Amino acid sequence: QKAIFFAQVALYCAVFIPGLSDTILRLFGKEIGWEGWVAAFFGAVGTLVLCELYKCACKGQVRRAEEKVAEQLRLAEEEREKLAQERQASMIAARKAKQVEPQKA
Repeated sequence: QKAIFFAQVALYCAVFIPGLSDTILRLFGKEIGWEGWVAAFFGAVGTLVLCELYKCACKGQVRRAEEKVAEQLRLAEEEREKLAQERQASMIAARKAKQVEPQKA
């Protein structure tokens, strides 16, 4: 939202600041008339509508990607838990082995 706002501000500055708009950029914002403003309005509305349609069209793809990542995280967590349990079991076995060794000697 902020980026769009600042882009609009930059656009209006480029079109309406004397010296910058007419001499450097060769834009004549005050001379576009009502037709130019109507075209600019419909261009902005058209962009908004197309962006919203694109979001709706991609919603399923985004959902599937999120589900895939969630499944990968779940599998990684299960693997981590399994390794942690194996490490804990081996540490307990090593402790028991150390306790048994002095009794044999």
